[in-house]
Amino acid sequence: MKPLTLVAVLAILGSQLTYADRLEVQVHGLTCAFCVDSLERKLKAITWVRDVRVSMKDKTVLLELTEGHWHEGVLRQAILDSGFTPVKIEVRSHDQGIQE
Repeated sequence: MKPLTLVAVLAILGSQLTYADRLEVQVHGLTCAFCVDSLERKLKAITWVRDVRVSMKDKTVLLELTEGHWHEGVLRQAILDSGFTPVKIEVRSHDQGIQE
């Protein structure tokens, strides 16, 4: 019974993995440089995140991914754990960035 349960869990987790090389996330609650630093540190700790750029002006986070595979639940939870609210996640191509 345990192998069957493991297969079911892996199937569910696998279906939540998505491929992209860059993501833009709209985030509520970014109000100061300390907020930006806190969020950057939390997101950089995720193994599949290569680089993080936060725009406090636009309330967005641009993530460059290392492997291309990402998990929406992990990303949303990291943002929530940092004290912010993820509003919208969009897949971006390399030529699309955030405004500085």
